[in-house]
Amino acid sequence: MANERIRIAAVLLAAAAWMASGCSEEAPTYSRGEFHPPGWEHPSSHGTTTQGIGYSTCFQCHGFDLAGGTSRVACSECHGLSPLQCNFCHGDEAADPDAAYGWAPPIDLSHGAATTRIGVGAHRAHLRNLTLTTPLECEDCHPDVTGIDDPSHLDGSPFAEVVFGARARSDDATPEWDRTTATCSNVYCHGRFDHGNRGNNPRWTDVGHGAAACGTCHGVGEHEPHASAAVGCACHATVISYQNGIYTLDPSKHINGRIDH
Repeated sequence: MANERIRIAAVLLAAAAWMASGCSEEAPTYSRGEFHPPGWEHPSSHGTTTQGIGYSTCFQCHGFDLAGGTSRVACSECHGLSPLQCNFCHGDEAADPDAAYGWAPPIDLSHGAATTRIGVGAHRAHLRNLTLTTPLECEDCHPDVTGIDDPSHLDGSPFAEVVFGARARSDDATPEWDRTTATCSNVYCHGRFDHGNRGNNPRWTDVGHGAAACGTCHGVGEHEPHASAAVGCACHATVISYQNGIYTLDPSKHINGRIDH
């Protein structure tokens, strides 16, 4: 963590020095690395630097639309997509720019893709191809931003803020995020509800190891005398049904802030 902060600080200092040098009104002939910090051309430097200094420094030479400006070089010439798209610094560059799942890592700000990285983690597991509930939105766990220049987006913080939305706070839950341990606690979605497993604190970077398996958020408990394969879930038949040894769940009625029968 310390090395990462040192690297970010070094890139930010280099970017600040570059900004102080100014840009000429008449674009000179230059190499692509001449006016940018060392290592700028590697994707891993873009996201962390922009998170620290914002797009305003880019506007000075590339214009407010980043289409060239006085530099006469559009950012899209290297990247192939507009820097104003949500999936420019993080997410899937090939995804539909209007699809929220494509904005989320992988890729993270440092161009990493492994789910063991805290910037990647279980993002996709919460946003796409869900079978237990309806897909979450970005604002379920982060500030609701209106664009890349929103004050709560590029605010100089080295990390993305975690601000839990209404779903995570259902049933009077008081969700918390611990970046040090990469765990969530007291989250409605993971057991903080009546008769739920309130001690369930899933690790964000532990993906694909059963963190959301049936029984982790709630067990049969007092339902045990009634719940069986033969009986199925008759009391919650609109939520889950059992037939020929197969359980079928309606995602719209599960983890939705209320008890459906």
